[in-house]
Amino acid sequence: MANVVLNRVNSPQFPNEIIEVIKENRLNSEGKQQFQFTPASRPTFGSAIISENTIKAVDLALSGRDYSQGALFFDSAHMENPPRQSWAAQNRDMVFEYGRHRFYV
Repeated sequence: MANVVLNRVNSPQFPNEIIEVIKENRLNSEGKQQFQFTPASRPTFGSAIISENTIKAVDLALSGRDYSQGALFFDSAHMENPPRQSWAAQNRDMVFEYGRHRFYV
């Protein structure tokens, strides 16, 4: 996810600050606020204990490694029960799938 955040920071479609990208929310088709990065909507945002794996992943992303293949969007809607098709899946090209997430440009 760190790569998606950094790709957005570098894209003219999104804010140019990391925290602004993470906290950005928009109205969905039902008129409700929707965060791309769901943890940003929670009162506990910013209080997580950061693992060594997370630190390594962020360091790699900040050093310029982009494992996301330029992705600007991701979802896990296909994992829901019942599965649903996300906005990204309907409107963007999927570049790859990793674990529970699909990544789109």
